[in-house]
Amino acid sequence: MVFLSASFAMKKFFSFISLYVWWLLFVSAQSIFRPDSVIIIYAPKSVPTHIIRQGFVFGKNDADEFLQLYFTKENDRFGYQISAFEPILLKEAQITGKFTPPTQPFLFSNGFQSWSHSRFLSPGEKQKPIKNIMLPYAQHYGDYHYFNYNKFPEDQHSWTYTFAFVDENIIELLASVNEDPGYTLIQWNYSSGKFAISRDCYGKIIHLENGRCLI
Repeated sequence: MVFLSASFAMKKFFSFISLYVWWLLFVSAQSIFRPDSVIIIYAPKSVPTHIIRQGFVFGKNDADEFLQLYFTKENDRFGYQISAFEPILLKEAQITGKFTPPTQPFLFSNGFQSWSHSRFLSPGEKQKPIKNIMLPYAQHYGDYHYFNYNKFPEDQHSWTYTFAFVDENIIELLASVNEDPGYTLIQWNYSSGKFAISRDCYGKIIHLENGRCLI
């Protein structure tokens, strides 16, 4: 699967998601993560207060008044690119879908840049934020300034990649193939049966120059 990666050279597109999925993520009935939607939140650069939240069906090329989405797929790897008809300011980019807990109910949580713990999580386990009294001393430790624990108290999450044992012989891996343009956050929720993959793209501008879309 492919998540967010900025293109190089003339930067004609913003490649918003580039992930690798082993075990045929979106065609297998046994898959833990089954995406169904793409959500882009943005504002026209000319009217930055006009926030637009646009949803698209996963797996298709699509467009609205301001942007164009291009879907690519090669074997177990897929990606999305965004181009703009006029300059836009990105706020958030996500792929969302259904989460089905594996038979062996432990998912791996990869820590943020080795600043937070990396370990397998059980279904009822909660990842907790640092105590408020310690925040001034943890500016460069953990993911406490990057993940909103208060907003998603029931979610489990992992950075860059996660995996689980589907059975004794099969592992399902969901992983970003490029973190250079921004960090990749993967969240899942046992109660709601939903997951989300987000790319750090807040504030990125896609703009036009000589007919090309540039970042």
